[in-house]
Amino acid sequence: MEEGPDKISLMYVGKNPDVLNSLKERTSDFNVVHYENGLQAIDHLRKNKDIGAVVAEASLQGIEGYELGIHLKQRLRIWNIPFVLIGFGKDSGLAEKVFKNKNVFDDYYNHPLDIDKVVTRIRFLIQYLNRIEEAEKRPSKSQRTYRIPLIKRIFDILVSLIAITI
Repeated sequence: MEEGPDKISLMYVGKNPDVLNSLKERTSDFNVVHYENGLQAIDHLRKNKDIGAVVAEASLQGIEGYELGIHLKQRLRIWNIPFVLIGFGKDSGLAEKVFKNKNVFDDYYNHPLDIDKVVTRIRFLIQYLNRIEEAEKRPSKSQRTYRIPLIKRIFDILVSLIAITI
């Protein structure tokens, strides 16, 4: 998913030239894969597992950014890739929907972006999701089943027999 220790393969889904250029300018942080259409992004992620994070605009051609996030996380079951949604304007209804659905969306930003905050957040999310994935892979300590000692069983049987005969 990541190339080298610091470089992230980031998929940007959208048309906004400001966001795209600000991400592409961060060549030390990202290798940017760009799609204007959400359906093309889904097709890429079905075929390739080389993406470290997805940043998508809320309004896209083919499929909305909100629906794209739901599709990636719930249908394709890509839980280990951070999904960041970018809104344009004051659409408080969208922000509210995103924050109610935190199991799908890892973060939400309104344009204009502070790209440094976005980079920091994406790096944190990648580390966090990788730790969760590693923890799920580790075998859990199996619980020891309690076994009643033989002497206790014999004692219980003898006491029961005496109680029945009396």
